[in-house]
Amino acid sequence: MKMNGSAKFTFLVFLILTVAIVGCKKKEPADQPQQAAAAQETVVVVSEVVEEIPAAPVAEYKFRNVYFAFDKSALSASARNALKKNVKFLSENPDVNVTVTGYCDDRGTRKYNLALGRKRANAVRRYYVKQGVSKERIKIVSFGEPKNKKSKKISAKARRLNRRAETKIAL
Repeated sequence: MKMNGSAKFTFLVFLILTVAIVGCKKKEPADQPQQAAAAQETVVVVSEVVEEIPAAPVAEYKFRNVYFAFDKSALSASARNALKKNVKFLSENPDVNVTVTGYCDDRGTRKYNLALGRKRANAVRRYYVKQGVSKERIKIVSFGEPKNKKSKKISAKARRLNRRAETKIAL
């Protein structure tokens, strides 16, 4: 059974207090009650255990999304910069596999948007591979535009947010 730092500390304090109370209890003669009470006084000193806080679990890592210009699948400089942070995480966690999902805005046919979403996901995968991440660790998916964020409000901002590629840990 694994215990975190606070559980270990609580258990240690409980154990020390139990030993101190149970182990130090003695029968004293009835004619010396005050001396017996004084003799039973126990001082417990517990030093605080300071542990290094471990890094966030892999499942909690938040990958950076990348955004694309209208009808484009080329990575911009800001997209490549965001992906560098993802590559750093992937390099430090070689057992993690990911899924890159490509999305489009509401313009274009379903077939066209699925193809464009795939191109966007592939652009991200190619970048990861060029940076040393194994191609076998990366699955790509295209939703085109059916699962858009902000799909009910078709504004310029909503369309810009929908033209993206997301990287998530593959389950």
